[in-house]
Amino acid sequence: MSSGCSVLIVNYWSREALAQCLRTIPTEEGPVEVIIVNNSPFERVDDLAGETRAPVTVMNNPVNVGFALAVNQAARRASYPFLLLLNPDTRLRPGCLEQLLKLLADIPAAAAAGPLTHYPDGRLQPTRGKFPGILSSAAHLFQLKRLMPKDEWVIARGGRLLGGLFAQYRPLEQRSRVDYVSGACLCVRRQAFDRAGGMDGRFFLFYEEIDLCRRLAEAGGETWFVGDATAEHEVGHSSAVARQRTAFERQRSMRLYLRRHGTWWQRTAVFFMQLLAAELRLARCFCADDRQGIAAELRLLRWLSGRSGAIPESTVQPDSLPVIISACLLGRNCTYRGDSNFREWTNQPDAPIVWIPVCPEIEGGLSTPRPPAEIQQGDGEAVLDGRAQVRMITGEDVTAAYIAGAETAVCRALRYNCRLAILKARSPSCSPGMIYDGTHSGALRPGTGVAAAALRAVGLRVVSDEQAGQDGIAGLLRSHQQREAATAGLRGRDR
Repeated sequence: MSSGCSVLIVNYWSREALAQCLRTIPTEEGPVEVIIVNNSPFERVDDLAGETRAPVTVMNNPVNVGFALAVNQAARRASYPFLLLLNPDTRLRPGCLEQLLKLLADIPAAAAAGPLTHYPDGRLQPTRGKFPGILSSAAHLFQLKRLMPKDEWVIARGGRLLGGLFAQYRPLEQRSRVDYVSGACLCVRRQAFDRAGGMDGRFFLFYEEIDLCRRLAEAGGETWFVGDATAEHEVGHSSAVARQRTAFERQRSMRLYLRRHGTWWQRTAVFFMQLLAAELRLARCFCADDRQGIAAELRLLRWLSGRSGAIPESTVQPDSLPVIISACLLGRNCTYRGDSNFREWTNQPDAPIVWIPVCPEIEGGLSTPRPPAEIQQGDGEAVLDGRAQVRMITGEDVTAAYIAGAETAVCRALRYNCRLAILKARSPSCSPGMIYDGTHSGALRPGTGVAAAALRAVGLRVVSDEQAGQDGIAGLLRSHQQREAATAGLRGRDR
């Protein structure tokens, strides 16, 4: 461990588990630093630095940006040549980190390594596997694993037979090469991580470590399972906070993974399996009169059928400036009225700009048209801090949808490395300066929308469509470049 290791932890509503995790991080064998990215804006963890003897850096995000983007944020701050991706509900057992680093030192081709992991009650946890295909996807979608005995029983009696189909059932050798290991505890060579481009920020949750291991393999790197390194993982501690969002993101990530790495027939087969599984769950929710479950499954079915209204991904060239923009300004019919707020100045093909459209309300799960909504007793910053709500004129509380939409806006900005956003004035999501006062009377007051506040919190300059129309795109770009140059100059003097 003489070369050092940076431990990267993404926290989401796991304060107590995080404290226990920090106590298990070893500092005796060599230099170790801990970088925590806190994705839960209402939960502060800065005071937990004393739980470990290693130096701790805490980065607080204004919204939950997902696991992959948060890992990339932490990796950019890392100082050492090895990265340990560690869930806050994972506890390292003595010698675990030492054995993982030893394998990476012994095998130059090894790019990543993961330990043998157990549940808190001592049961074996499946944390190694083959890259997903039709069979494994079907087993997950239809929950076939519930029909199987415990992993220990299967490994002892049929490990060599079933191990060819499911790597989790292979005999527990001390060291074995596998396709992937779980991101709950994954040690990665920093050079290989950077060469692969880090984690893919399009994965909000699930499949991001499988995608990373696949890209490491495509670049010539190997992933290893280390049986004599052990850890304990309390599965789902963070995801239990928002089970319906978690279920949706698992389905979305499965489809994204196969779109990137699967064949056309694998994508087609899994698509129809996802539809069938969602319809079966929907029927079960109807029988149980589970209204939240019904709404979640209907949202998934709309998304699977391409009727969710989600904004498609953009393509950014190296010499262009990516700019976040309210989708309605580009002519998308996504306002609460069901129309757009198209602005002629967005159609300038000669400008070195790539528009990155986002509609926080639609991305947050709201439909269009819909009743208007306003922020009650505060502004976007207060909503993110839990001190204010967003309610429709009907009285319905849609705060969660607005926060989810702000998360999407921030994720998109971080993914494309945006520094500038042009958003719709007076919107409860997008307004950078003036919002309606919450009485639905048409009165305005100073304040920012929810998404605008979140984007500013991660360093973007946010301007209104009205200011962009007054200054013109050329003038706006000049002022933005001047601000960026001034900021870079200040950073240079600070060094």
